[in-house]
Amino acid sequence: MKETQITAIAIGAVVLSVIAIASAVVLKPAAAVGAGAVGTNELADNSVTSDKIVDGTIRIEDIAEGVIAELTIPDNSITSAMIKDENIGTIDLADNCITSEKIMDENITAADIATGAVTTTEILDGTIATQDIANNAVTYDKMTIKIKCGLATNVVHGSTINHNLGVVPTSVVATPVYDSVIEVGKALLHVNINNVTANTFDVALWVEVEGGLHLPPVLLDKVDGVFWPPESIYWVAIYSP
Repeated sequence: MKETQITAIAIGAVVLSVIAIASAVVLKPAAAVGAGAVGTNELADNSVTSDKIVDGTIRIEDIAEGVIAELTIPDNSITSAMIKDENIGTIDLADNCITSEKIMDENITAADIATGAVTTTEILDGTIATQDIANNAVTYDKMTIKIKCGLATNVVHGSTINHNLGVVPTSVVATPVYDSVIEVGKALLHVNINNVTANTFDVALWVEVEGGLHLPPVLLDKVDGVFWPPESIYWVAIYSP
């Protein structure tokens, strides 16, 4: 065999050996990384780890440059920079947000208020439901001593007044608002309370007029024909167990 042939065979064998070794290295399956195999020493100093995520100690230097690009944040996102320099514009807020301007000009509409919110309308008409009140709130039902008061207008002798205490009061006090002069002379108006129930009571109005010479004052039931226009009555109903 010629020397050139031997040399060519030798070179071919070396090339085939190199290809076989390279193929074995490239095609060899990667070994799975076991739990705990990668420790702190294997991580770069500023690597983001689960511990940093949990305790919130991820710093700017832990995030690779360009990971969060400006293009990934919507134009109207509220960022920490906006909060610091107060540069939060109307475009950054939802349409129905309650802002300081709405509070000052009282331009808060029903769309700005949560479904179960307590509003002035509910306060005025008394339709505040149980679900609108916190569990530990002090309510009228929880009060041992119950007190209600009011002003009843256009009251005449025998009128019924609604006190709505919810229980029969242990005491009802009423006093009239009146003009002390009538056609028959100086007079005083008195109020008696009758027929008290858990929600109402009746009133009896009495007129005390001056008697004749050296005579005592006379009390007249208004039903007996003494003229007196409808009155306004202040009243207080109290329940104490």
